[in-house]
Amino acid sequence: QNCGAARVGDERFCEICGLDFHTGRMPQPPVVSAQPASPLVDPKTSTIPAAPAALAAPIGWVAVLHCDRDWWQHNTGAGGVADGVPYPDPEPAPRRIELRARVNLIGRTSGSAVADIDCGSADTGVSRRHARLSLGTAGTWTLSDLGSTNGTFVGEASTKLVAQADTAFDPSEPIRIGAFTVLRLEPVEPA
Repeated sequence: QNCGAARVGDERFCEICGLDFHTGRMPQPPVVSAQPASPLVDPKTSTIPAAPAALAAPIGWVAVLHCDRDWWQHNTGAGGVADGVPYPDPEPAPRRIELRARVNLIGRTSGSAVADIDCGSADTGVSRRHARLSLGTAGTWTLSDLGSTNGTFVGEASTKLVAQADTAFDPSEPIRIGAFTVLRLEPVEPA
């Protein structure tokens, strides 16, 4: 079952209800475990439960999102992802998003999806659930395209990442998505 909205172009997911047009399946709701009787101590393990992501301590990294006119021009013409997507004028200042989890969803927040790294609504070339950014326990970063419509690119590479495959990358390399969005990771300098 879905909302009945018409599919726009060859988008994989419905922007309203999240239906996957390729599989015909709706997104699965997150699994929510029952809360312990006391918010301070879990009676089963005698431990303090982890804070929700919104309250979790920062992990020492920020994602910096900015618009890249060169990336937009690269994606314009011959049916490119930027066709019909205007470049922002005036160009907005870069946005810094403090990462509070080791696994972060990159995308556009909409009615049925909440992105940890929200790229905003101006770049419609970014999928709602575009990519997953993960920091491993050994300090290595991986990126996985989640089957986005327009792909995910790292560094100056012109080849899309393989969908659903974790790809290790150097966090100093830019992540390019959508029509004009570029994301860079920066470590937070200690105060």
